[in-house]
Amino acid sequence: IVLTGCFTGYLTPRPILVDWLRDCLAILASAGSICLISYTLGTHRSRLALWHQKDEPEMIVTYGAYRYIRHPFYTAFLLALLGALFLAPHPATLGTFLYGFLILNYTASREERSLSESTFGKQYSEYRKRTGRFTPWFM
Repeated sequence: IVLTGCFTGYLTPRPILVDWLRDCLAILASAGSICLISYTLGTHRSRLALWHQKDEPEMIVTYGAYRYIRHPFYTAFLLALLGALFLAPHPATLGTFLYGFLILNYTASREERSLSESTFGKQYSEYRKRTGRFTPWFM
């Protein structure tokens, strides 16, 4: 048992196992974020179409990390924020994670709307049916 409470101002007993498990989850989320960014960067064979550019993409990437999720970079950012939340569970960290999720979800939906209206609209619609926005199984 350890005494915790640096954020609350009072000490409360908590089993060491809870801290160990939380630290393991933080490490897994952070390592997953790094791996997903690396995998996604290795996927690109052509120039990336960035969200803030008005250029139409040259192609829709549906291989590599994009085979499973439509926005692997955003998923990696969310994993990093989740790792921070596990490492430092605090209302401010939770707020940062939720804010990041909302902003990335908004940005992703804007990108998807733009791609749906592009010359790749039909192809992108089929791709959306096979993949999740941030996870392979749902969303």
